[in-house]
Amino acid sequence: MSASFRQQLLYPFLVALAGFGIASVIDVSNLPQQTYYDTFTYALLAVGLYGSVYGIHLGELKSHTKIIMQAVTIGVLLKTVIIGFTLYLVSHSAVAFLLGLTVAQIDPLSVATLLQAGPSKLSTRAKTILGAWSSFDDPMTVLLSIYALYFFLPQSGTGSLINSIAPFFIGLAQNLLFVLAAYLIYKYLKHNSIAMTILLAVCFIVAVMFKWMLGIAIIGLFLRPEIKKLSLIISAAFYTAVLLLGFLLVNGVFWAEGLALAVGAIFAQIIVGFLLTRDLPRNERLYLAFAQQNGITAMILALFFEKDLAGTVGVVAPAIVFINMGYYLFNRVLFKS
Repeated sequence: MSASFRQQLLYPFLVALAGFGIASVIDVSNLPQQTYYDTFTYALLAVGLYGSVYGIHLGELKSHTKIIMQAVTIGVLLKTVIIGFTLYLVSHSAVAFLLGLTVAQIDPLSVATLLQAGPSKLSTRAKTILGAWSSFDDPMTVLLSIYALYFFLPQSGTGSLINSIAPFFIGLAQNLLFVLAAYLIYKYLKHNSIAMTILLAVCFIVAVMFKWMLGIAIIGLFLRPEIKKLSLIISAAFYTAVLLLGFLLVNGVFWAEGLALAVGAIFAQIIVGFLLTRDLPRNERLYLAFAQQNGITAMILALFFEKDLAGTVGVVAPAIVFINMGYYLFNRVLFKS
C-alpha cells in the first residue's frame, strides 16, 4: 500500500468514519450553531493557509509569475464556473457555484507531501509551478468563498448592488492594511527570532478574531520564524477538520451531488491546466492538468458554509474522496504504468 494512498484516502477515511461513529452515539447535529463554531473553523482555516504559504520559495513567484497569477485569478474563476455548472446540472440550485469554489483550489499540503516522492520524469520546473500554484490559489478561493457566501444568504437580496459588494472591498482593504502593519513591525523585529514568533502569534489571533484570512496567508510570505512543530500543527488541524466532517455527515451524505462536484473539479483542472501551460513540454502539461487534489481548505470551507447552508458537508465530503481517488488513479496510470 503506497504512502500517497494512505495519506490521501485511507487515514482520512478512517478518521471521518470515527467521527461519524461518535456522532451516531452523541448528538452533535447542532454543532454549527454553537457560539464557538465560527472562531474554531476560522482558526483551522488560518493554520491551513499559513502552512500552505510558509514553505513556498519567493523565487518561484518571480520565475513563474505569469502562470501563477493566471492560475489564481482567471483559473480559479473559470474552474468555479465549470465545477458549479456541472453540479448545477444535478442539483438545479445556484448554490452549486458556491460549492464549486470550495473545491476549486489544489490542496497545497497534499502537493507538498506527494512531490517529495513524485514521478521521476517530472521536471523541477513543473514541480515548482505546481507548488506555487497550489499555495496561492488557496487564499484566493478562501477570500472569494467567504464573501461570495453573502450573496447566497436570504438577506442578500434586500439591498442594492453597491451594498452587496461593499463587504468584499472593505474586507480586502482591511486585510491589506493588516498585512502592511505586520510587515512594518516585522522589518523592525526581523533579527529577533523570539520577537518574530510572538508577532506571528499576535497576527494569528488578530486574523482569527477579525476573520482576515487573506491577511494571514500573505503574512506567511515574509513572517517565517522557525516553527519546529509546524508540520505537526498542520496535521492536527487537518485531522480535526476530517473528524468534524465525520460528525456532520450524520445529517446526510449526498453521493450524486458529491460525484458531480468531483467530476467538475477534475474536468475543470484538465481544461485550465492545459490552457495555462501552452509553452511547457507535453509531459509537464499532462501532469499539471491532472493535478487536482483537495484537502484541508475544502474541508474547512465546507465546515464554514455548513452553518448557513445546511448539507454543504454532505456534498463536499464525498466530493473530496472522489477527487483524491481520481488523482491517485489518473497519476498511477499516466506516470507509473
